[in-house]
Amino acid sequence: MKKIFTNTIFTGTLAAFVLLTSCKKEGIGTYGSNRYVQFVSGIRDSVSLSFFYHPGKDEVKLAMPVKLLGPLLTEDQAYQLEAMPAEGDATTANYSLQTQVFKKGVVKDTAWVTLKKTPELDTKDLRLVLKVTGNKELTPGQTDNIYKVIRITAKVSKPSWWDSNMDIYYMGRYSEKKFRLFMDVTGVGDLTPYDNNQRLIYMLQFKYYLIEQKTNGTPVFMEDGADMLSTVPLLG
Repeated sequence: MKKIFTNTIFTGTLAAFVLLTSCKKEGIGTYGSNRYVQFVSGIRDSVSLSFFYHPGKDEVKLAMPVKLLGPLLTEDQAYQLEAMPAEGDATTANYSLQTQVFKKGVVKDTAWVTLKKTPELDTKDLRLVLKVTGNKELTPGQTDNIYKVIRITAKVSKPSWWDSNMDIYYMGRYSEKKFRLFMDVTGVGDLTPYDNNQRLIYMLQFKYYLIEQKTNGTPVFMEDGADMLSTVPLLG
């Protein structure tokens, strides 16, 4: 039978396990000489990645913040993440894991997973559940924070950065055709990492492309037949 996830992203089995065992790990307040590693955010804070926002890429490395509980490390320490196939529907074709390294002398570091694009991601979402595993130097931390749920897709959707301000002052009303063209022209799909000045550069590049097309007698039209340039309120 196909695995069904709850609205809280993880399965009832995993949720029950977290609930029953978290109390045991919540008492990690007194560390002594023990060291624990865990994700900064809990299992309910899932992560999403869409390859649609990464045109031309078949692999993307996803960063996941982790933290240390207990004494600082005096030397770099390796640890592992493992996938939980029973809790997700992503396969090894969709990801690869390498040995993680927590650096000495720091409280927070970064764990990595390489996500891979496969054809089914164009039409569906896949879920990958990762778990921190320990060794004699680093023990998995609080149960609620040793799991990470990742949603992987390549489907088209309105990005979070295209908010109401974008609708009113910059890019105008959203459409899939406009967004795809914006990505083709600029080579960028995710404006989240960029400041306002950098965003403006990309948006002006897109608008100037539309102006050029119209000047050359080949205007670009929206899905409903409207002149795409007329739907972009950005001044400049």
